[in-house]
Amino acid sequence: MKHVNRNAQGVWKYRRRVPGDIVEVIGKAEFKGTLGNSHTQALSAWPKFHAQIEQQIARARKAKGTADNAVPRSARDAYADALRQFRAAVEHIPDIDYDHGDLPPNPRDVLADNILASYPEDPDTGKPVGIPQDQTYLVNLLRNSGKVARPLATLGDALREYIKERYGDDREGSERTAIASAERAVRLVITALCRDPVLAELTREDAKEARDFMLDRFKANGQKVSVSTVDRELNIVRAVVNFALAEGLMPAGLRNVFERLPMPTIANGSTEAEARDPLPGPVLAAVSTRFVTAAAQDMNCLWRILAGTGCRLSEITGLRREDVVLDTLALDPLPHIRVAWHENRRLKTQSSIRCVPLVGDALDAANVALSLSEGTMLFPRYGRHRGGDAASQALMKHVRKVTTNPKHVIHSLRHNMKDRLALAQTPELVRNLIMGWSLDSVGDRVYGGEKAKLLETTRAMRKAFGQAD
Repeated sequence: MKHVNRNAQGVWKYRRRVPGDIVEVIGKAEFKGTLGNSHTQALSAWPKFHAQIEQQIARARKAKGTADNAVPRSARDAYADALRQFRAAVEHIPDIDYDHGDLPPNPRDVLADNILASYPEDPDTGKPVGIPQDQTYLVNLLRNSGKVARPLATLGDALREYIKERYGDDREGSERTAIASAERAVRLVITALCRDPVLAELTREDAKEARDFMLDRFKANGQKVSVSTVDRELNIVRAVVNFALAEGLMPAGLRNVFERLPMPTIANGSTEAEARDPLPGPVLAAVSTRFVTAAAQDMNCLWRILAGTGCRLSEITGLRREDVVLDTLALDPLPHIRVAWHENRRLKTQSSIRCVPLVGDALDAANVALSLSEGTMLFPRYGRHRGGDAASQALMKHVRKVTTNPKHVIHSLRHNMKDRLALAQTPELVRNLIMGWSLDSVGDRVYGGEKAKLLETTRAMRKAFGQAD
């Protein structure tokens, strides 16, 4: 069995260096995988695994020509370069009708001839060869007084415009991460199709081919990329194509071929993105005890606030001290946290910006976190770029000491909160306000003061946690 060895623990491993010419296409330096704990298991698993690696290498080499860059240059890029050169070249040429009268040769034609003369001629046809695409466009622009149609936009063109309009030039750390994710998703489509597709020519079959290619990838540890990962990547591609439709980069009347693209389902019939369970009562109690006895104080507070608010992890790690509002001196205090946009934390949707009540144990944990922290952030260790990822890893180490169920994760606490609110018969609007989900009507989004909303959400949270109103 090629590329197979047995480690010190007796596990048979597949390990193979990615060929240097396709490292950038594959996106990693090695192929790795576990074949089994015995020689028999390894012999059984090796043929299929090795064949899949060979298929990846072959496909990557086929796509190498178009996948060297995250966003390959397109004909539209070459045209834009040529147009800049054309404008600079004719800036000082007088606007004269050279088609009539005894006038010297048209300077634009002379420039075009000089460009062509600088390249070697094909001995059979007598035509110049090896001319870059931008120079071909420049010659045509010179000979046609600048009247050359702009090439049709490609998926790469749409991505560049999408990034430019959405993120501008002054980009923060989180925005650079989002841009890298968008480039990676589009690159996968380009690699799958072996070309940067013209948007107007994209078909449903292209979309399915890209989806299947993305689902058939392996991570660095040899495991298949999850369905939920591919779904997130395709969501980015959908957004880029929708942007192209809105901005007129595609002919009117075309549809987004990536919309409603069927995804594989898991055993219970749901998509993998939905494969998260609320933590059962005994598990939640055991994990909470674990954080009390074995975790640092700030991590314990972080867990308790997550469990008591149902917020997303990044919403809590990104809290500033000023975002914790206790109002202990008020006659009718409504302690809460403000989930808001600021320099250290971006929010994806308008509905994510909200006030979430603090009741019971979450309120106690917020008080302790305030007493522990200094400076701006409530959780200084994690209140930074990618701090949520670091916090997730740290929290999961404790969770896995109690439960190995893959459906039991940090995000399970949001499912717990959703169930609490449902059992407390919380109205849908109030649930959405607490959880940061989108509000259906303009009235729900625009009207009503923050105080009134906070009163309603606080009543709901107190009821959900069995407290008297």
